[in-house]
Amino acid sequence: LILLLAPAAASALAAHARDRSDGAAFNRTLAAMLALCFLTGTLVPAGGVTVQPLKDAADRLRQTILNYFFFTEERNVFSLSAEGYYPQGLGQLGGPPDLSDHPVMTVETTRTAYLRGAALDRYDGHAWSDSIGGRRYLWISGQWNGQRTEIFDQNLPASETLAEETLTVRMEGGSASSLFVPQRVRALNAGGDLVPYFNRASEIFVTRDLSGDDTYSVTAPLQAAGDPGLDELIARCAAQGDPARDEAVAEVYLSLPEGWETPEWMNSLIRDAVGSADTPYARALALRDWLRRNCRYTLDVPCQDTGVDFVSSFLLPGNRAGYCTYFASALAVLCRVEGIPARYVEGYLAVPDADGIARVTGLDGHAWTEIWLSGYGWLTIDATPGDEGSGESARDPAGEPPDPL
Repeated sequence: LILLLAPAAASALAAHARDRSDGAAFNRTLAAMLALCFLTGTLVPAGGVTVQPLKDAADRLRQTILNYFFFTEERNVFSLSAEGYYPQGLGQLGGPPDLSDHPVMTVETTRTAYLRGAALDRYDGHAWSDSIGGRRYLWISGQWNGQRTEIFDQNLPASETLAEETLTVRMEGGSASSLFVPQRVRALNAGGDLVPYFNRASEIFVTRDLSGDDTYSVTAPLQAAGDPGLDELIARCAAQGDPARDEAVAEVYLSLPEGWETPEWMNSLIRDAVGSADTPYARALALRDWLRRNCRYTLDVPCQDTGVDFVSSFLLPGNRAGYCTYFASALAVLCRVEGIPARYVEGYLAVPDADGIARVTGLDGHAWTEIWLSGYGWLTIDATPGDEGSGESARDPAGEPPDPL
């Protein structure tokens, strides 16, 4: 009512100021203004008047402006904890997982795709976390083209053309705000009201949690260590590396836990595994193959001792049994000790059927490693034993890989 009375009072004062000598005119004006205010207050409903179509349009406009220009809200990030892989809490890897085959997404793809949800750089001896992904960049903004190109290796390899695939992802249930995409994203088409952002950790996410029927498509090359001809390509790229970029990557992705001292038995293990391999790619493959030969895949594991380093515990003779988070963590740490920048990645493995559709469930939740190779960029490398391109769901429930080592 104060807001309604204010213009009436102003009008009355204006009328009085115009003709100070006419008290009757002032009184008539004041009376008219008071009557108008009374009628307005009587006729307007106490709760206000809402025209729903106009309100909905205004809400959509306001949300669009917030999403594209002012998105600073906290977001839910993907973790394999959503699939039962952290029975001892997010701060501790290992322990007996509680897996489910609930539907997650369907993916149209012609070949196996590693769909990343989280890329983590910091290892503290117990679990992985992200130390560099706090800042967010609007995917479609031209202002951040340079950052996007560098973070997703869109200009690497510099003089080579990699075959690209376009994948269409349809969510079958709710999930965090993270989009599940390959590493080298070339193009992204977010459907509906999805507004994508990215960060320095090379994660892509939207401004709300995903829900069933959300659909998006992504174009990217789908390459993984061991692909035919990849060794020749990487060798050619090595001569085109950028030393400054290599140094910046190494500063983040060679770090080890504070106070880390590599035990002599681990150095010996690395020497035996690497042998005469003379390039970073060959050494990483040798470490991957050693893990596949000497460590057993199983879900039947005891709770992890929180007083010891997770990777060291896994690699000790007499242990060497676990599932994907064990193998991915071990390979990332061994590569770092060997001087190869590496990071730990969690997401899903999409393996298509004969019809070109991957029906991804919770059992396809997976962890793997990515290594940095000068001139080539980041490369997916998977140490978990089993058929090439198989996820957790493809492995025998009793804990042995389909093809015994």
